[in-house]
Amino acid sequence: MVRNLVTRDSLTSLLNRRESMRRLKEEVLRCQRYGNKLCVALLDLDRFKRINDTYGHAVGDRVIKHFALLLKNGLRDGDIVGRVGGEEFMVVLPETTVAVARRTFERLAEELRENPFSDFSYTFSGGLVRCLPGVMDDALLEQADVALYEAKAAGRDQVVCVDHPVSGH
Repeated sequence: MVRNLVTRDSLTSLLNRRESMRRLKEEVLRCQRYGNKLCVALLDLDRFKRINDTYGHAVGDRVIKHFALLLKNGLRDGDIVGRVGGEEFMVVLPETTVAVARRTFERLAEELRENPFSDFSYTFSGGLVRCLPGVMDDALLEQADVALYEAKAAGRDQVVCVDHPVSGH
């Protein structure tokens, strides 16, 4: 119980930012040591401020919980999902290729379209990267954030993949 208070987000019961970052670091080290496949995504709810401004923060919280449940139910048991900001989530997909990760997020977006939030529909955008030799967790997150920004700039409701080497520092 006490451990959950330290590692879990109080609204969604997903991993909190600190625990998400700790788990990401572990998976990146495993990827670097053993050459395992690893993909990381940052996901952000589109136009979330508008939802809060229009419907209020209580509804905004319900939307965040709705999305968290979609992620929990739509990912594998070994995948790592955490809420790392207000409406921002990180997903770590061990032993996953970019193609499989992309299909996973396309499936989640489709499921969200087919089963929208009770009062209205919403979408998410994402930035997806794969772990490459020599790339550490901070560089991966920077690249995922750049890809997320590109997804937002390109019209939202999509996941942009950066599938090329980035320099690790």
